[in-house]
Amino acid sequence: MILYAVIVGSLFVGLIAFQGLGRSIAVKRGGSNTTSFLEGYSAVENALFALLGLLIAFTFSGAQTRLDRRRDIVVEEANDVGTAALRLDLLSPESRRRLAAELGDYVDARIAFYDHVVDDRATSRRAEARSAELQPRLWRDAVDATREDKTSALLLLPALNAVFDIGATRELAMRTHTPVAVFFLLALLELTCALFAGLGMAKSVRPSRFHVVIFAAVLALTAALILDLEYPRMGFLRLGPASALLAQARATIGT
Repeated sequence: MILYAVIVGSLFVGLIAFQGLGRSIAVKRGGSNTTSFLEGYSAVENALFALLGLLIAFTFSGAQTRLDRRRDIVVEEANDVGTAALRLDLLSPESRRRLAAELGDYVDARIAFYDHVVDDRATSRRAEARSAELQPRLWRDAVDATREDKTSALLLLPALNAVFDIGATRELAMRTHTPVAVFFLLALLELTCALFAGLGMAKSVRPSRFHVVIFAAVLALTAALILDLEYPRMGFLRLGPASALLAQARATIGT
């Protein structure tokens, strides 16, 4: 959250500073004939603002799509865990108790991994290692428990496999983002457009502080929203309501 505020705040201050820099350059270079000096910059300014709009649309759309996909995966993982928990009832009481305890430990490790992936990386890594350790043990015990029962094997083993697969899918989705170079390009374009906006403000004797602040605020907030969508655990957006579904599925396993 602190890093998020620093990035957005720095961009806001930079946009204001670049508008002032642009106006200063125009006044210094153009002198008394500022309008004539700025005539050659209109084509470049239009092209830059068009490119900025295109890049914002591209990054916003991609971030929103990835956020929706992450939410779908969270729901899918909870459903897979719930299905596996229900199919444990096909086993004998002894086998069910053993596998329920192992599956519960596995899901607890996955929940700890997701909960601490941002604020406590050490705990998150330990939880990830724990789930990786439990996965083969759970699979072996499930195979042994269903060895004599073809029906249980056909129903339970695919359900457990789905639980393992969706965990890997969710981890990949968590690590898939817009390339950092695109964010740098977006910030550079916003600052460049702020510079050209400052050049245009040199036509007036005294620039409007309201317009300067609004221009900077709109672009900074747009970048903040894109970052929020792209990294939902870093900013104000959270996947908490969706993530709670996995905890609910864990409660159905018992011990």
